[in-house]
Amino acid sequence: MGQPTDRALLSGLAAGGEDATLSFIRRFQATVYAVAAGVGADPAGVEEIATSAFEYAAANAHVYDGRRCPVGTWVAGIAAKAATDTLGPAGKAGHGPIALPDMNISSAAAHQETGRLEATSELRAALQHLPLEQARALVLAAFAGLPAAQIALAEDVPVQTARTRIRAAMHNLRAVLSTDADSGSKTVSGAPLINRPQTEGSTRRWNPDSSPTQSS
Repeated sequence: MGQPTDRALLSGLAAGGEDATLSFIRRFQATVYAVAAGVGADPAGVEEIATSAFEYAAANAHVYDGRRCPVGTWVAGIAAKAATDTLGPAGKAGHGPIALPDMNISSAAAHQETGRLEATSELRAALQHLPLEQARALVLAAFAGLPAAQIALAEDVPVQTARTRIRAAMHNLRAVLSTDADSGSKTVSGAPLINRPQTEGSTRRWNPDSSPTQSS
């Protein structure tokens, strides 16, 4: 018997069963924790972001529209919003806490991702200087590994808007993080986040339609 589809797991999550909830969490915890650890201020913050994302997914599973985007993209978008909501002033979050019985999402993935926190403290501070829509786009690209087309689906915007947000975010973040114009790339959490800008005599440009963290 094959593995259940993402949509089948989401239907189980909407029904509210504990086993279904845990199966859904196991399926998507790597993406959620990668996003959470990319922005979280400390291990407790990472756990709070991840829990908030899964709670929101559970509370809104019944309104998921499969015509808009795949389940994985939808979950990544929720995680990015939960993460970037922590960058702004209190009260910006779009939902309150939703109690789910016995939802223990502590896992090996959590411990792996929280090991990156010290390296991401500079990034978190820099992200606070960006508009939230730019921060979300950059988080989705850098940590969820989504290309511009999937970010557009997650954010419910045209693809060109997603591309523009990514480029603007990279430009603005580069200005904040710039410490060495000749360093080539700014590395955060062990992964190149900002690619080398175009240099004289070069025609290569970063392509927002491909993921900066995974190959297509």
